[in-house]
Amino acid sequence: MTFDPNYATNGHFYVSYTTDNGGIYDSGAIQSTCDQRPKPLDAVDPILDYAHDTTGSCVIGGYVYREKKVRALHNLYVFADCFGPGLTNFLGKVWTLRYHDGVASDFMDITSQLFPTRVGGYTLNALTSLGEDANGELYLVDEDVAGGTGVGSVYKIVRSQ
Repeated sequence: MTFDPNYATNGHFYVSYTTDNGGIYDSGAIQSTCDQRPKPLDAVDPILDYAHDTTGSCVIGGYVYREKKVRALHNLYVFADCFGPGLTNFLGKVWTLRYHDGVASDFMDITSQLFPTRVGGYTLNALTSLGEDANGELYLVDEDVAGGTGVGSVYKIVRSQ
């Protein structure tokens, strides 16, 4: 994941050309030949790398939470992974990190703070997207991949009571 400070006025995080294993993408089980190209000259190094076999499979981009309703998330970048670690874990993960003066810190898994939900006891399935409404509040979208139903849910992140 990379941060581009020149994007608009607040900067922009995006998934970058990977540097796993010195520039070759390797999930531990699948290695893509198209990702064995040399690193482009204008590539920007990631601000965060994580191991696919212990952390997750693919980053789902997120948002810097700038509102104040969920104080614990204020000014943190909230992002996710579609699946957990390995190729058989179909449960999403939600993370935060702080990015300040070119340094990423405080990388934290907050999935267990959000799921199961307080109301209904819902669990997070494969996380497919994050969203932000006009008020800057954040949403998570999942899909039941493991169960094969294809049914999904939309969850709003709210302050705990």
